[in-house]
Amino acid sequence: MNALNSRLARRIGVLSLVTGLTLPLAHADTTPVTHAAVQTAATDGRITQNVLTKGVYQVEYSAKRHMLYAAVAGDRTDTNDHGSLLVIDPTTLKISARIATDVRPFGLALDDTLGRLYTSDTLDASISMFDLQHNGRLMKSVRLSEKSDADGKYPYRPREIRLDAAHHRLYISALAEQGRIYVLDSRTLETLNVFDNVGKKPTGLAIDAAKQRLFLSNGDGDMQVLSMQDGRLLGHLNVCTLPLNLLYDGATQHLYATDYKGQAIVSIDVKDSAQPRLEQHIATEKGPVALLAVPQRHAIAVTEHDAGNVALFDTRNGQLIERFTLGNQPNSLAAVSGKPTLFVSVKQPRAKDLSTPGPDSIVRIDVSK
Repeated sequence: MNALNSRLARRIGVLSLVTGLTLPLAHADTTPVTHAAVQTAATDGRITQNVLTKGVYQVEYSAKRHMLYAAVAGDRTDTNDHGSLLVIDPTTLKISARIATDVRPFGLALDDTLGRLYTSDTLDASISMFDLQHNGRLMKSVRLSEKSDADGKYPYRPREIRLDAAHHRLYISALAEQGRIYVLDSRTLETLNVFDNVGKKPTGLAIDAAKQRLFLSNGDGDMQVLSMQDGRLLGHLNVCTLPLNLLYDGATQHLYATDYKGQAIVSIDVKDSAQPRLEQHIATEKGPVALLAVPQRHAIAVTEHDAGNVALFDTRNGQLIERFTLGNQPNSLAAVSGKPTLFVSVKQPRAKDLSTPGPDSIVRIDVSK
């Protein structure tokens, strides 16, 4: 595994084949945070930023609760820092509550209807489910693999969690030399299926719930189209050297992938599952990672992680609309449905020992015209 894929694997979590072992419930007290404990947000009119804590990874916005949730893996060089989930006021960007966990969460998926938040717990090879209707109470945590006798490591590392809420399914990509996709029941965390033969180090996932299609990207440079029901390969296309995250636009049946090494967004026509067609490469600045649709601007947003920006590109012609300079390393994206508002987790650069010089931040961007 090269340094890039290793870093990406650590960022989102570690999962592998379910053993049926159910973990004891983690400590999940919800601790209110006083305003004095949180730095005042800085703003320039369209960009508002607030400093949070070390180890902020994925963020999700709940329209039903009007709250933002952040997975916090904490300071990974501090054995006493076990991570947490932050509940953030989207208006002030101040921390409203902190849900303590005994494991370090990296990735998130939200079922806003049922009020459940799912985390991928990288270093513990587990998936956890929290009840947002009862102050973030931990409902269940399931370990998906045991360490290998050969090297003492978990054999698979999850990259993303995607929720098909209508069918109560979680889809999880797991990095390995020959990766896997795990399918869990989102109500019970029971393993329903495991899709093998998905290529080297599968990274990005996107779902087409209407047609029951699962899109994935992998370290072979491929984009694959799978049946969400049985994992059957419907089609594939070699798209770039290292496609990372994926975004599916159901209205146009186009798939977008970030090409981290090639500094581009790749647009793919997937109307025909058997014959996906590469349409264009949209040039970005260094290190494109996360993608999110901004329908109000006919645009997609991308975090240019290594360049310190968030950029908007027109999906109709691939032209740059606007670029916001944030500094440090913009990482994940979330949005308020129906509104031109983006939330961005911004990380501090890490040292080789995984330590960071200071806390990460949350940023809100007004992307209206």
